[in-house]
This record gives sequence, C-alpha cells and structure tokens, in this order.
Amino acid sequence: MISILVVAGLFIGLGVLVHLIFPPGVAVRAPAPEMNIILAPSATSEAEGSEMTKTPSPGNSVEINGILVGVYVQVTGTGGTGLRLRSDPGSSAHTEAVATENEVFLVVGGPQELDGHIWWRLEAPYDSARSGWAAADYLSPVITPTPG
Repeated sequence: MISILVVAGLFIGLGVLVHLIFPPGVAVRAPAPEMNIILAPSATSEAEGSEMTKTPSPGNSVEINGILVGVYVQVTGTGGTGLRLRSDPGSSAHTEAVATENEVFLVVGGPQELDGHIWWRLEAPYDSARSGWAAADYLSPVITPTPG
C-alpha cells in the first residue's frame, strides 16, 4: 500500500513539474528547418556558332521548361537507375558521374540541343568536381521559397 502511495506521489510530482516547465496555452514548436542556398559563380565555355551555350545574363536568359542557368534542379524519372553526368553534351560523351534519383544540382551552363535532347551543365552544390552535362528529360526545377 505504501509503494502505491509513493508511485502515485511520483506521478503527481512529475505532472506538476511538466506543468511548470510547459504551462498550458503555451505552444511548444520545433524551429522550422532552414535551407540556405549559396550560388557559386559559373564558368561555361561558348561553343563556336551556338547561341544556346552562352551563360545567360539577367537580360538574355534562356529558359526551357522552368530550367535556366542559376536554377537548382532535381534528378527525377530515372526509375532509381540514376542520371549520367557527361563530359560534353550528347549521348555518346564520356560519363563523368552518375547522379542519384532526387539529387539536387545547380545549372551552370546550357542549354544545348543534341541527339534529340536538351542538355544542361550541372554542378553539385556541395562538390564542384561532381559536375557534367545531363539530359533535361530527367530534370525538374526545384522551387525555392521566397523570403517573406
């Protein structure tokens, strides 16, 4: 009987302590996660005679399906096999790396049309060495929240 009273006293004490730490009517929320995107400068070469390989300035940006230089894109629709990042635009160019499904990249060059695809030069925001040309068929622009 005494042990029951001791346990009951502990529960009451715990309840009072919780009430003092978290008073009723005060909402306790975890802070919202923040995503800071740091844009790196890009250097893309211009292929001779091609208007589409220029790095667009704000006045002459080339946008195709929401993708343009300076936008973040996510790899989608590969069925889990990933997306080849190539040394140059084109299906026959050497594979530099394989991007995983849902991986996010910064668009740093393009577009170029070749082999029936639109190609964009991508760079991983966490590793500039992880870069290459990828077909737009497997890229979706990432919607970044505007500060408000």
